Amino acid sequence: MTEEEKAEFSEDERGFTNSFGLGALCMIAQPGFQIEDPEEFHHRLLVTNQVTGVLRGFGPEFFTIDLVTRMKAAGWQTNAGKMSKRAWKAEMKNRLFDDAVEAAL
Repeated sequence: MTEEEKAEFSEDERGFTNSFGLGALCMIAQPGFQIEDPEEFHHRLLVTNQVTGVLRGFGPEFFTIDLVTRMKAAGWQTNAGKMSKRAWKAEMKNRLFDDAVEAAL
């Protein structure tokens, strides 16, 4: 990241975008190596975190479309693979179902 790109992010945002927690969430959400569609990336990570609870305090008030758009513009990348939207939805549904069954036992 260049000095110009660093200036576009607050210290908290840089800490978050480079965090282990965001990396772990991306490994579960599988949004792909680069951000193609900021709205889809944003939605997928918010839903995945809601289902899994990987990050506490992670929500729309901090993780905004604006932040994701700036991440894309800065060339931010993840080490995560790309899961199709259909496969991702099925994974989230299965996790919710499994959690509900486990809680009922």
